[in-house]
Amino acid sequence: MLSLQLARGGSHSPLVPFLRPLWPLSRDIFSSLEQDMIRTVGEIRASMTLMDQFHHQLLQEMTLQENKTLPVMSSTDTKTTKDDFILTLDIQDFSPQELTVKLLGNKLLVSGAKESKMDDGKGSFSYKCQIFRKEADIPQDVKAEDITCTITSNGHLQIQASCVPVPSVQERTVPIQLPAAVSQCKV
Repeated sequence: MLSLQLARGGSHSPLVPFLRPLWPLSRDIFSSLEQDMIRTVGEIRASMTLMDQFHHQLLQEMTLQENKTLPVMSSTDTKTTKDDFILTLDIQDFSPQELTVKLLGNKLLVSGAKESKMDDGKGSFSYKCQIFRKEADIPQDVKAEDITCTITSNGHLQIQASCVPVPSVQERTVPIQLPAAVSQCKV
């Protein structure tokens, strides 16, 4: 009641000069605190977005570095018979969408990358990044167009191709030819 009377100016109390400046100031304090909190939450959101972008870029750079061999933490089994070539890789942590299989000349490159974001429910989170890379030499008698990839029920990637016998080449001596300028100097 006293505050309403002081605000209206109906009272000529000796407290009026001290209390009147506090009322408008309290609204300014709370509004500035609220604005500071809104700005801080916006900065935190922007920082989280930046961290997400940084992590995504880092993952892309790691998977694009095809010239570097990364350690392989999986079991590999290669079988070559006279009719078939079979390469089996343990890829239990990866789905088919996260893997790529490429044939570059006589090299077979299997790579995969996956990331997961875990939230603890208290406002913080962590990232887990897994990268898989395996290179294998394909025998010369493998038909590249017949290569197939299947995932077995126990989480293995099986790469298979049929082999074609390479025709044997008979031995022959290849003559060495000299350019005309070199043969004239020797004479």
